[in-house]
Amino acid sequence: MNDTNDLEYHDCGPDGYDEHDARGIYLTRVCDKCRKAKLAGYRPEILTGYGQSDVDEDIEPDWDDRDMTGQGNCDGSTPSPDMPTHEY
Repeated sequence: MNDTNDLEYHDCGPDGYDEHDARGIYLTRVCDKCRKAKLAGYRPEILTGYGQSDVDEDIEPDWDDRDMTGQGNCDGSTPSPDMPTHEY
């Protein structure tokens, strides 16, 4: 194992301090000795700040494209005991 890998798991002890991302969210505990190694796994924009354009990606399909019934072939009618909406 090299020094960089060792520092990823370094115990900072009393010299350590909490490191946060650009939005103030806690990331990890670091000290001057291991800070660079521990933060190396984060994308630069996480540490320096980012806007919506940096992270603009589809998380879910557009509302109109989703089947909100939970059944791909449901006609949206109200189920009744003599006419089930799906078969098991």
